[in-house]
Amino acid sequence: MEGVWVCIVEGDGEAGSTQPGSKIEGAVRLLLPRIVHHKWQRYIQFKSYNASGRGNLTRKGGIEHFLKRAFREPNLKAILIALDAETDCAAKISQELADRARRLAPRIPVTVVVANKCYEAWLISGLCLSDTPEGIAPGKAKKILDEEVRKRGIGTAYAETLHQMRLTDQMSLGMAYRRCRSFRRFVKAVGQLLDAIDNQATIVTP
Repeated sequence: MEGVWVCIVEGDGEAGSTQPGSKIEGAVRLLLPRIVHHKWQRYIQFKSYNASGRGNLTRKGGIEHFLKRAFREPNLKAILIALDAETDCAAKISQELADRARRLAPRIPVTVVVANKCYEAWLISGLCLSDTPEGIAPGKAKKILDEEVRKRGIGTAYAETLHQMRLTDQMSLGMAYRRCRSFRRFVKAVGQLLDAIDNQATIVTP
């Protein structure tokens, strides 16, 4: 057992629901264990924090609030912060959040990953719907997935809380890795956290 990892995400689709009896598991909650098992043949205990909006992470004191909360988790081993760039620069957001996290002097490894431009780009690439998914605007990405959920007979329109987890389960990790630079960064970040845990090192990376 790797201990507890906390993943701080921006919304319901990525985090899922913490309500008793809820069947909404959350896309990132599914994606992280898939990657860890597929690439490293390891298992983790994973807990998600829902920021209920990207602005609640990027605003003054935002990411700091969620990190301080995470630091109180028993047997905490790592923290991964994941959010969408939308129309902003992914590299700039990840660097700024990593700098803010570093100022808290965490005693466990922390890494920040920003999807360019949105999590839906990873889905589109992993479902083989585009060769250049990171060039698609978030609104258009959701329209592409509207059509896909209709084709699959799982809905009339794409909804994050209903479809992100299901499509994440069906996406090809290999195709997403080849087509999305920010997804490759996500996989690399997971590897950095595992290495830091194994070496008892403290890192904060963008």
